Amino acid sequence: MEYRKEIDGLRALAVIPVIFFHAGIPFFEGGYVGVDIFYVISGYLITSLILSEKEAGKFSLAGFYERRARRILPALFLVMLACIPFAFFLMMPNQLKDFSESILAVSLFASNFLFWLESDYFSPSAELKPLLHTWSLAVEEQFYILFPLFLLAFWSLGKKKINLLIICLLFISLSLSEWSVRNAPTASFFLTPSRAWEILLGVTAAFVINTNKKLINKISSNLALIGVFFIGYSIFFFEEETPFPGIYALLPTLGTVLILLFSSSRTLVGKIFSINLFVGVGLISYGAYLWHQPLLAFMRLYSPEVLNEYVLLFICLLSFVLAYLSWRFIEKPFRDREKTSRKKLAAFISIFLVFFISFSTLGIKTEGFIDYKLSKEDQDFLANYKGLSLALPAYKEECNFYFQGKDIDPSCYKSFSEKKDVLIWGDSHAQALGPGLRYNFGKEFNFVQVATSDCYPKLKLNDYKNEINSCSRSNAFALEIIKKKKIKSVILAQRKDHIKTNWKRLSAYLKEAGVEEIFIVGPTPQWVQSLPNIVAYYGLYNQESSLTSIGLNARLIKENKKLESLFEDSEDVTFVSIIDYLCKEKRCLFKIDGAPLEDNLVLVDDAHLSVRGSNLITETIFKDRL
Repeated sequence: MEYRKEIDGLRALAVIPVIFFHAGIPFFEGGYVGVDIFYVISGYLITSLILSEKEAGKFSLAGFYERRARRILPALFLVMLACIPFAFFLMMPNQLKDFSESILAVSLFASNFLFWLESDYFSPSAELKPLLHTWSLAVEEQFYILFPLFLLAFWSLGKKKINLLIICLLFISLSLSEWSVRNAPTASFFLTPSRAWEILLGVTAAFVINTNKKLINKISSNLALIGVFFIGYSIFFFEEETPFPGIYALLPTLGTVLILLFSSSRTLVGKIFSINLFVGVGLISYGAYLWHQPLLAFMRLYSPEVLNEYVLLFICLLSFVLAYLSWRFIEKPFRDREKTSRKKLAAFISIFLVFFISFSTLGIKTEGFIDYKLSKEDQDFLANYKGLSLALPAYKEECNFYFQGKDIDPSCYKSFSEKKDVLIWGDSHAQALGPGLRYNFGKEFNFVQVATSDCYPKLKLNDYKNEINSCSRSNAFALEIIKKKKIKSVILAQRKDHIKTNWKRLSAYLKEAGVEEIFIVGPTPQWVQSLPNIVAYYGLYNQESSLTSIGLNARLIKENKKLESLFEDSEDVTFVSIIDYLCKEKRCLFKIDGAPLEDNLVLVDDAHLSVRGSNLITETIFKDRL
């Protein structure tokens, strides 16, 4: 197959934004689309190779899977192995248990399923998962287990009919992706059925070039420039809140297709991407992708407060240095059949799989090697603290529709007096505000709470992830209360800032319904480790401990500033910042001295206010506002 230098240059355009996005470098909020660019490139290259081998009568399934193993596994296993000692010494037991599960999932190319079940790709806690990025490898390998079998099964139909079948599958997958990104966004992001269409775009491009190369050469190469624009726009203007993948993913993926189809060594775009620097970065892009996330995650675990932009850029550079070394001494030798025979490859894979599965099994069974990590005293404390945190009346669950099938009695809203009604609407973070609002302002107002865990306020009632019914019912009930009870003040709060994408429509609706005051509460500080771990780790069960604050996740600072600027000049809503009150210079109030443990903690877990915290915060941030 003809080597195209510009495709390696295109790989550089894919990997750099992904790394910068994970590092939190400004202006790369849409850098996650680099994965989608990789998918298209992969589909194109692998299909082109299969087609050329089929036409030459040299294709075999064994050879195909062997090539995938040589390409993917050696560098991946090296990175996994390197992660284990750092995880062992930097992680607390529950994190180490999660890490062990991820080692097992990666070994089985099922990590996308694991991370779908346990995390949101864009959540601050996801930044601490060293192997989070392997979800994309799992999607790709799951696809390639079936794809060559599909081609072999339908090869007798001819390439044109096969391509029509592929286009049909592409549209089915795209339709599923668009539906699921609205109704089950986490599943849509991580799972293969809603991602397959992106790889199939590259597959289609390979068929088009294989069967219509002369026609392609006659079409203007300016289309490749449009492709570059599409990708650039996605990288710099997409955000975490962009519904993705879905139809929005068409922008970077179609941009990649245009470059693949209409650039060459003779075109402007092809010449730019063929610059040696870009080609070199592209050649080591796989290693750079593998190394960057563990480096960032472990640095955040070790010392989150030192992660300024210069340190983050250094980590990004280091990932490329390690990528070159692993490419030079691991990837190249293993791809060379003369240096690494099939038997050596099989032995290498077998040994490492046995080791990884053994380690992960032991880590899971021992609850993250808890006997080694924590003393008996610490373990007893954590057990007591867990019971304490569960027992603390952090927030009330009135009108919480979270549990499927749980009947919500409409009487959960009761107006006991003629006082002014104020609606608390949102998720569990809205619930956490309730105790403090009632404690500080209950004599003046009657606080009505419709707050369902993992749901955010919105008008469209059939458009939210796994708990679609509970979230729809919750929001429908809140809207019903606003109309029936003639609510005059509404407090909106949720974990993530979804509100910034629909606040204009929502506030207009509330104003039309007679609501006079709308408060939007910013995010609660989220600690880089869960609170029980922080307590044990820093020895806070010792009441003489001087630690009263801890570092704030940097991404939340950015999110809070975005919300502040968004609502700065708004006459319809008032933005209320918890972070501005609790935090100063990336340090946030953690506990209040001079009281027993159960009374002095601001939070009950990694991000929910305790009763003490709720009382303390609401008294200040809502004083003279309600």
